[in-house]
Amino acid sequence: MPMLSRVVRRAVLPVALLATIVFAPATASAAPPAGDDARAAAAACSITRGLYTGAYLCETTTLRTFTWVDGRQEVFVIGTDNQVWHIWQRYSGDLFWSGWYSLGGYAILGVGLWNSAPTIAVIGGFDNLRYCNGWTGLSWTGWYRC
Repeated sequence: MPMLSRVVRRAVLPVALLATIVFAPATASAAPPAGDDARAAAAACSITRGLYTGAYLCETTTLRTFTWVDGRQEVFVIGTDNQVWHIWQRYSGDLFWSGWYSLGGYAILGVGLWNSAPTIAVIGGFDNLRYCNGWTGLSWTGWYRC
């Protein structure tokens, strides 16, 4: 029985760690936080939408702009903390925007949009697998393997 217990613990720990890193809940914030990591700080670019400025990783695959059918824009970035952040116009022509909100996750291979109806954000995770987070019309589903 002790051997089974060790096997179960070894199997559960990586899953629990993955759930903590990849499926982190979305939280609101005024701007994407800057990372402590020297590599991230060296590769940080500034982005301003409306009244809100944040920092993101400079690689071209870490910034995506999506335009809704009604003309509103939504921007997805990988922040210097490697989490996915987004900001959107509340209506077409909105000069103030929503503020930056985290979708959590831990992306290293870029952020993209898979679909527009429904909107599905896609990232490459730390384990080199793809993860999706879909907009249901009311909330985000949370990250799942796609």
